Amino acid sequence: MLNWTKTCTNTLEWMKSSIIRLPIFIVPNWKMEFHVHVDTSNFVIGVMLGQNINNIIDYPIYYTK
Repeated sequence: MLNWTKTCTNTLEWMKSSIIRLPIFIVPNWKMEFHVHVDTSNFVIGVMLGQNINNIIDYPIYYTK
């Protein structure tokens, strides 16, 4: 049995605020290189096309599964 704690609430609130602050999709910059990320499981293959516009993380341009 799972007990909901203050840590659970804080983590949930952090996740919700992170999701709404980060850009969802960016417009491609044709002068920069593109990165393809692939994730697989026994049931599905997911692919994301992104670009690293700030040298920290890749931002998604398109994704599919």
